[in-house]
Amino acid sequence: MASRRFTTPLILTQGALALLGLWKLRIEPGIHKVPVDFELLVFQRQQLGDGSPLRTRYTGLAWLDALLSMLVGAFMPGVAGWPELPTVRMQQMYFLVQWFAVVCVWAVEGYRVRNVRRVVSYTTVFAILYQIIGGAFIVPVYYIFHAIASKPSDYYLASRGGGSQVRSTFEANSLLPALVLGYLTPTIALYLPWGNQDLLQVLAAIWQPAPFIPNLLVGVASIIFSCSPSGDKTARKSPNPVFIVYIVSGVICAAAHIAFVSTCLTSPNLSLASVLLPNMTTWKRDIAHGLLFMFQWDFWVCFASTLLWCWVSVADTLRVVGSSTSSGSGLVKAGVGIVLLSIVAGPGAAVAATWYWVDDRMCELEEAKDGKDKAN
Repeated sequence: MASRRFTTPLILTQGALALLGLWKLRIEPGIHKVPVDFELLVFQRQQLGDGSPLRTRYTGLAWLDALLSMLVGAFMPGVAGWPELPTVRMQQMYFLVQWFAVVCVWAVEGYRVRNVRRVVSYTTVFAILYQIIGGAFIVPVYYIFHAIASKPSDYYLASRGGGSQVRSTFEANSLLPALVLGYLTPTIALYLPWGNQDLLQVLAAIWQPAPFIPNLLVGVASIIFSCSPSGDKTARKSPNPVFIVYIVSGVICAAAHIAFVSTCLTSPNLSLASVLLPNMTTWKRDIAHGLLFMFQWDFWVCFASTLLWCWVSVADTLRVVGSSTSSGSGLVKAGVGIVLLSIVAGPGAAVAATWYWVDDRMCELEEAKDGKDKAN
């Protein structure tokens, strides 16, 4: 089996997306001082965009509290649900719920047999970095490392026990509870009608580590409790916990997407364009609109790079299994299918569905290889 032929163009494309993300999230807003008065209000006056007090103490550690205050100040226009800013809240809700699928897939990647001791297994580190620096820059960088690691065909069949499998049965079974508890629950809690702005700030601070908490929960639990090695391949035995992760995240993201589209099409104060498309004519209107501009670019770059990663994974899978559809026309069809699924069911659902398909094909290949080995 030949190695991937288009790794260099792939790395350049993801690199271009990373630079675009860095420009839109950090450099361009810094040049134009967007969000307007953010530093003045958050760092000097310690106020939110509506003039209410910004909470500045969470842990007692000065450096960590300063970081959390900055992040909370950025999230509060959406979390607080100020009536005059429904667009900000809707965009933020949609982004974070759709990102649940990516958190799920990254968690699986972090515990795969084939990723042991590889850079791509340290998804917790990348999640910490994208929470601080920005996903639009760090997420494509992660996919660059993944493109390098996955270039050889033997990457997908690496190691005993099947490269595509999670390292231990315990870790596989722990993934979904950890993901629901660590990411989905605090995300939902952000947008419940608590009616208490101080509580909302605490919840916003608690949410900040949510993208990497699931990995930590699984890791700590695997240390406390004994982890049974994967041993014999169990990938096609039902129910497979990894496939259940994909199904649950895909269904949640699809349901959220349908609700989002329906709301935008029926609400007099919302539209798909106002929620999803960055608008430089309003980005200097106030803090909230500046943050909306940045979150919108964050959304587009993060999911553009992620869907490209999904397409590459499909292309690699077709190549490894020796499918006749691994030709140019087959890859175009795969790309179109991923984009259409993103439009119809949401980008999160497209991510979950793609990785369900990829793992299903790889598990079939591994079992066929096992059968041949036993026959010999």
